[in-house]
Amino acid sequence: MEVPDKWDQITDTFNKWQNIIWSVATILIIVILIFAGIKVVSAKDFGVVGKTWEIKERDAIEEIQSKLALMEKTGQIEEHNEIIKEKVSEKIKSPKALKLERTESPREYVYDPSIVVKEDLKDARGIVFQKKGTRVNPLDTVSMNYELIFFDARDDKQQEFAINRYNNSEIKPKLILTGGSPIEIEEKYKLDVYFDQGGVLIKKLGIAQVPALVAQEGKVLNIKEVEVE
Repeated sequence: MEVPDKWDQITDTFNKWQNIIWSVATILIIVILIFAGIKVVSAKDFGVVGKTWEIKERDAIEEIQSKLALMEKTGQIEEHNEIIKEKVSEKIKSPKALKLERTESPREYVYDPSIVVKEDLKDARGIVFQKKGTRVNPLDTVSMNYELIFFDARDDKQQEFAINRYNNSEIKPKLILTGGSPIEIEEKYKLDVYFDQGGVLIKKLGIAQVPALVAQEGKVLNIKEVEVE
């Protein structure tokens, strides 16, 4: 994977969403100001109580346009765009690290991915292909012939362990970060690297320490939390 290409795609996507967000925001502002200017009044005539003046109300669209023009002229829009761009860029470069300790008490266990079907599963023609109560294991139909390596790239020892294991593996494993910058690791080693966003995988697999290795053994996944020295 070439990082520059990926970054260009990320930038293009960001710019597209940024334009969409600004368009939606502008429409919302217009709608809010229009409704804010609407007053519900009674039709009853109470006469003239005091001195009156002619009511002059600016067109809401013109007011919004003038405010946006002023913001653009003073650089507020560009400044806001840069703030958003910087925040998104920072999150991409360094996602929020997961709360995992380096392995101090190595352990090994298995994870059974089987599930019990809670209701009859039917195809488009209404024919049942999995009955309620059936135990289904995805490893019966899909195999994982590669290893998963979970590690925190902020820890040099974990990083070294993961890269060495990757280089010495005949079937290349998947490198999954729990901390650190995936972009920096990709640039440094020219390898595909993933990040377990929100800890979805480690929670599912019950991983509490890293580095951790996950590999298929028969119809279960064997998980090892490995100590590095």
